[in-house]
Amino acid sequence: MIPIQFDEVNVVFGKPDTMTDEECGSLPALVDTLPNGQDVIVSCWQLSEDEIAMLTKTGRIYLTVYSKIMFPVLLSTEITV
Repeated sequence: MIPIQFDEVNVVFGKPDTMTDEECGSLPALVDTLPNGQDVIVSCWQLSEDEIAMLTKTGRIYLTVYSKIMFPVLLSTEITV
């Protein structure tokens, strides 16, 4: 999957200094605050044809977070803010 631009993007996050360009790239995102005061960051990802085939076959998506802290996350097929 690759991160892609979408209409609501208002920031682009750069990769961490500890990672190479091959390991990580820039991340276009929407940074916003919900009406309840909760801060959110939304990114949009495009699947390759092979990834679509694998998703259809397994029905699974894996989320990897490079951290020792896990914040609440949401995977969705549409923007939810």
